[in-house]
Amino acid sequence: MTKTYRGYASRAAQNVRSSRPKSTGLVPSGKMPRRSFLQAAGTAVGMPYLVRATALGAPGRPGANDRISLGLIGAGFRARDLIAESPADLNLVAVADCDLQQITACLEAVGPLENSIVADQCARYQDYRQMLAHEKLDAVMVATTTHARTLICLHAMQAGLDVFAEKPLTLTIEEGQYLARAEQQFGRVCQMGTQQRSIAINNFGSDLIRNGAIGKVRAVRCPNFPGPRPRPDLPTAPTPPGMDWDLWCNQAALAPFSPELHPGLGKWARYREYCGWLVTGWVHAFDQVQRALGTDDTGPVEIWPEEAGPDARVSMRYASGTVLQLDMPEDKGPRMGGMLPPGFFAACRLVFIEHT
Repeated sequence: MTKTYRGYASRAAQNVRSSRPKSTGLVPSGKMPRRSFLQAAGTAVGMPYLVRATALGAPGRPGANDRISLGLIGAGFRARDLIAESPADLNLVAVADCDLQQITACLEAVGPLENSIVADQCARYQDYRQMLAHEKLDAVMVATTTHARTLICLHAMQAGLDVFAEKPLTLTIEEGQYLARAEQQFGRVCQMGTQQRSIAINNFGSDLIRNGAIGKVRAVRCPNFPGPRPRPDLPTAPTPPGMDWDLWCNQAALAPFSPELHPGLGKWARYREYCGWLVTGWVHAFDQVQRALGTDDTGPVEIWPEEAGPDARVSMRYASGTVLQLDMPEDKGPRMGGMLPPGFFAACRLVFIEHT
């Protein structure tokens, strides 16, 4: 039996309770291991060995001319967009979601699309670990809640699969470090997707700035997205049919089901335990700043709040001296995390690096 772990990544080093299941060759079912699994990263990149041995490094991976067998983990509204925009060389053969109703709704929405990548016999799983153990996959796409992604990505790479995951990739910096270790240990790719980085006009605008079209950038202003809040006491309700609530809670502490958390984005995302709106909203803005300033491989060297509180304005300074100011109200600045270098042509407002 695999123990059930509960706790948070920040306490992982002090809360050591990791174990491995016996060599049954099967993925353990039942309760979800919690955040203290991360402690073991020094030896195993921080994960219990939950995937059967035959899934590791699956032989006979297809060549470049074959379609890639893809598994989807998380079948909410964002997953539908990802499937609809996926290249034709992908073949979606399995979908996993702790809410079976979401799988049905997702496949009904994207299956009939022209050039759909959904296989005729697409398998359905409630527990993604069972999918990793039993399906012959080449890669997975992870579009779950933020707090669930780290453990899922780790298990997928351990199973010998490449990973494309939604942003933000992890809940904490520490979790990102574990994923970086896992990439190296298992020889896999774990890529975070952000649509703004893939939009040509956004890249054009960022390239202009980075190549000196507006001169030295001394300051950048970005929206100040709301900060994360601790989860309050929320109204509870019976767990809906077809829903594995323990699996949804994933690494977070198990709490009673609440319709304020599921389904739907904008509910769970506001709370620190699951995301914190600043994290998921600001990833758009900060990624554009990093690209435009040519600092993809580094970041600010100094960060300070301008005031107290979860929604405090924050400023950051780069080694070049450029100051990034998070002081524009979210509803007043460029949409979806655009940025505005002061002094640029006022009529343009850098529309070309806003989300479109």
